[in-house]
Amino acid sequence: MVFSSQPEAVSWGPNRIGVFALGYEIFGYHAYWDGSRWSNWEKQGGYFTSTFKAVASGPNRIDVLSRATDLSAWHGRYDGSSWQVEALGGVLNSGIEAVSWGANRLDLFALGPDNSCNHRWWNGASWSSGWENLGGNFTGPFCAVSWGPNRIDVFAKGLVNELSHNWWDGSSWHEWEDLGGLLASDISCVSLAPNNLDVFALGSDNIVFGRRWKLSAWEDWMRLGDIQAFSAPFAAHRGENLLDLLVVGVNSAPYYQVRNGNDWLGWEYQSGGVLSNNVRNG
Repeated sequence: MVFSSQPEAVSWGPNRIGVFALGYEIFGYHAYWDGSRWSNWEKQGGYFTSTFKAVASGPNRIDVLSRATDLSAWHGRYDGSSWQVEALGGVLNSGIEAVSWGANRLDLFALGPDNSCNHRWWNGASWSSGWENLGGNFTGPFCAVSWGPNRIDVFAKGLVNELSHNWWDGSSWHEWEDLGGLLASDISCVSLAPNNLDVFALGSDNIVFGRRWKLSAWEDWMRLGDIQAFSAPFAAHRGENLLDLLVVGVNSAPYYQVRNGNDWLGWEYQSGGVLSNNVRNG
């Protein structure tokens, strides 16, 4: 297979993985691990103009989002036995970010035609009546994370390349806040525990910087070593107090760093080469 996008992987149960990617003809493809072997790639259907975003909002449940050729949102849902496909409308200027804060709950974010934040959600029984505008004016796709039921934090790069942040507290959205910085990449965000957030991006010198919310306040931006990166960073929560960070260096080699509790352990070179400058779904 020849692909034109980064693969997107999701696990929806023990020893199960689904992988989604665009083919060279911008058609969607899907392969899966069933616990003992990989399937062949199968056509997912449709023509798309953004990478896929996949979310597991419960056992035997996968939601896959992408932008269609008419710039509207496309949604595929797997219920454990079959796929259902639907159009979700909108006129989107970016790929779609999706997050689930509870079983059978899904929230979607994308740039609207005026580069504001557009939001649509599934409440467990039906979709909201169209996309709502959450305001703002942004220059990059969104990163969204949930650290608990009825809580969402959304990040994006603002007009002067600053980090912008908004959040749903269970009853309302807030005003966008400026968290500073001078960002040169898309954003990666992750939560290791309730009321904890970590956000990462490249600075203007292509060095990885991170900022952290811990319980009640934002900590200052932290420079994470001196590796110059070719890609946006990708962060993942591996276990209690363990955070993994991956970038592709300017030498096209992958680099990996771990934070154990409060301590960063330094970048490690991983052998091999990576041709893409994107290690996350944007």
